[in-house]
Amino acid sequence: MTSYLNSLRNNAIETFNFIQAKSFVQNYDTSSPFIYQKGLSEKIGELLFLPVGGGADRLIRFANSRAGVITSTVITLAAASFWWYSEECSSLILTIIPVSSTINPGIIKFSVYCLTQLSIVGIGLRSFGRYNNSELTNAWKNKTILHINLGAHHNEK
Repeated sequence: MTSYLNSLRNNAIETFNFIQAKSFVQNYDTSSPFIYQKGLSEKIGELLFLPVGGGADRLIRFANSRAGVITSTVITLAAASFWWYSEECSSLILTIIPVSSTINPGIIKFSVYCLTQLSIVGIGLRSFGRYNNSELTNAWKNKTILHINLGAHHNEK
């Protein structure tokens, strides 16, 4: 039973790595990217996922720098201040940015909802396109390619 669960876990990890990969490189030479013909669904999926995926990629790269650590600390302190002193912080924000009083919170919620749903559809389309690409899936199954995670510093050509 334990070996079955380990096998199931390893398959899930491999599937996740295949789906979430930013790009692929040759296993024998990690400096050369794996070039393959992307299908229509993978291209559309990447476009839909780009606002969230591209932002996450840049955010992860930035978070690994000194400036990223300092920025995340300042944002955390600001969030804690807003949590504990919400009335004072709200009046400060309205003083600094007077336009912020005209923004409807419902529009922000709706925009975040739409962006989230489009990203989920984009991940699904990209996954569908990758699994329907026989060249890519065969290379992945034969372990001739490696995945590049979001946020990884890799020179793509």
